[in-house]
Amino acid sequence: MANDGFNVLVVDDSEMSRDTLARRLRYEGFVIDLAASGEEALIMLRTKVYNLVLLDIMMPNINGYQVLETIKADKHLCDIAVIMVSAINDLDSVMRCTEMGADDYLTKPFDPVLLRAAIARSLKSTPTVIPIPIKQKVTTLQLETPPPAEMTLQEIVTQIINTGKLSRKSYMHFSKAIFNRLFSSNPLTPVEYGQINFIFTYLQSGRIKVID
Repeated sequence: MANDGFNVLVVDDSEMSRDTLARRLRYEGFVIDLAASGEEALIMLRTKVYNLVLLDIMMPNINGYQVLETIKADKHLCDIAVIMVSAINDLDSVMRCTEMGADDYLTKPFDPVLLRAAIARSLKSTPTVIPIPIKQKVTTLQLETPPPAEMTLQEIVTQIINTGKLSRKSYMHFSKAIFNRLFSSNPLTPVEYGQINFIFTYLQSGRIKVID
């Protein structure tokens, strides 16, 4: 597979979260290692070369913030892409991670579309790594009927929040709008990341209803 040899470290003190991410990424062809703590992650990062770290925030002893800070302060590790994966759905946390050098931020339970997009965006600058499943997903979405040109991502998010409803067609438009922004020269702002995460959290909790 195209992603063979592409090393990803999943760091989370929850065995269920580690296994869920590992299964999904192994299916895509990535080589996955697992760390159950910040301490274990730092040891593994210094003994093997990784292209990407999926890093939980809330862990005992050494938390995700501290691991991220250590990675970005180490000249041998600072170029590794880091995606924060956390149950903390808070804009302050998103901004803190962004300021510390994280490449992306996803809220648990994560959405597979955003996970693929986050990985593709984080690794976009790596010339030797072109994840085929991610590219195919983007191509498929782009071939579908796009949302109206005048509808920006901000307008789509506002509309969903105001109505409290999301049709299946609108969901696809929303997902495509996210992909378009992620792969454009105008990256998502921390505020937009927070709004998108809120929408998926509301979908999970039922506060936003999916309608046909």
